[in-house]
Amino acid sequence: MLQGQENLFNLEGQIEHKLDFIYNYVDKRSNMHLIGHSIGSWMILEALQKHSNLINRISSINLLFPTIQHMAETKNGIFLNNFIRNFHTIALLVFTLAYMLPNYIKSLLIKIYLKFNSLPLHYEERIQKYCNPRVGEKVLFLAYDEMDKVTSLNNYIIEKIKHMTNIIYSNHDGWVPVKYMEDLKCYQPYLQMKVVNIDHAFVLKSAEIIAEMVSDYIKLKLNK
Repeated sequence: MLQGQENLFNLEGQIEHKLDFIYNYVDKRSNMHLIGHSIGSWMILEALQKHSNLINRISSINLLFPTIQHMAETKNGIFLNNFIRNFHTIALLVFTLAYMLPNYIKSLLIKIYLKFNSLPLHYEERIQKYCNPRVGEKVLFLAYDEMDKVTSLNNYIIEKIKHMTNIIYSNHDGWVPVKYMEDLKCYQPYLQMKVVNIDHAFVLKSAEIIAEMVSDYIKLKLNK
């Protein structure tokens, strides 16, 4: 049974939700290709830590801009932990005030933001939903949980999956500095790593480029 909605706003609940899906809805005869972006990469490692038997069912793993170590020590992590977290009530107030603005004003401000950042206008509807203070509160609590739990690199599980794992980093990532690659170099040449000039939130502008990289790696593993 999938976890209840109330459990999905912490990391443990997210991991259990995904494990439930794999065990209950994915054919046990199927080989899986796991793809994790940002905190999703950490969730993959932790899920395999808890259920290492799943490794035998996996053909490839792609970790995209992975927040898998020392999140609170990154540029964005320091800002979130030391500023936003200390002024949590004010942050929620901002969400509430933004949500209370007339729809036409919200729409105008969002369109200006999208235009300024060269993003498609159809993102407006999704951003409108994120302005909901109830959504904002859950996002912040999940972010704080990440700051507390994503600390040391899980070397144990990386050792077990290094032969099937591809990792993509950005050369300008506030959540995942390139220097974190140094901790993984001991696993080369087994572990494939690449640095690209693409934003952490690649889905906004560069989804097709990253999808092609992931597809190439999956094909490589399938052909071996």
